[in-house]
Amino acid sequence: MSSNPDEQQVKAAAAAVAAGEGDAVVVEEAVVAEAVEGVEALKVDEALKVDEAVNKAQAPTPKEVSKRNTIASLPSFVARASTASSASGPSRRASLVPLSRRAADGPPVAPGAVTAAVRATNPILDELLHALQLLAANDPALTQLDLKDCPVFSLDHGSALADALRDNTHLTTLNLCNARVHTRTACELAAVLRVNSTLQVLNLESNAIAPLGIKLLAESLAFNTGLIDVRLTNQKQAAGIDAEQTFAKALVKNEKIIKLSLQFRDAASRNAVDRAIMRNKDTARKLRLAQQ
Repeated sequence: MSSNPDEQQVKAAAAAVAAGEGDAVVVEEAVVAEAVEGVEALKVDEALKVDEAVNKAQAPTPKEVSKRNTIASLPSFVARASTASSASGPSRRASLVPLSRRAADGPPVAPGAVTAAVRATNPILDELLHALQLLAANDPALTQLDLKDCPVFSLDHGSALADALRDNTHLTTLNLCNARVHTRTACELAAVLRVNSTLQVLNLESNAIAPLGIKLLAESLAFNTGLIDVRLTNQKQAAGIDAEQTFAKALVKNEKIIKLSLQFRDAASRNAVDRAIMRNKDTARKLRLAQQ
């Protein structure tokens, strides 16, 4: 293996000094050593330039940074919210939580109440993130969550909401009317409703839930023991006979539902649902009388 030419010159100069060839050789050795140091310094500069170029190429654009700050690209918001610490100042995990809002500030403002006059200081997105934070923390002050007409509600917000609702024991009313709720969010909520027994009112009217999402919501009612009012009218697609028949079967087992808002096209399913709701209303009336 051949050695570096600069190293060879240094070795030659060292040999000459050892042979006693005088000061001229010593000077030559110093010159060679200085040249070697210059080459090494040049290599370091080039490496630094390469690293700087790579870091610049991998750096996120302002648009990407903005997207990260809205949780729209992060499905694990609940974990982030639960580990955020206000005492230690803003952390990377807490960057998704609006720093100006804390649980002590009380429940979030409904999107309909965030008018143009106050939007600059109280934006809808901040209120949505604040609501999800309180929901994930199971805050007892949050018993009603109104996200009606929310223009920034996304699929990932829906996933975060469903995850937080799974173990929440205080929220009784959830209003997602005209909140851009899609089938995936409905399916995730349906899975949660099988285990959540605290929520009593669920409003999903005027959204874009396909028949599959409606059917899964119907199936969840056979296991749910808390809901008394479910509103599903005015979707972009009709629920379909399959979903309607699923509601009829589920309400045979469900003894809590006293109001179901859905346009039925199958007469047999509608009649079965009506009978189940009348039965549940009668049961609730007798229970109230017994408690008086």
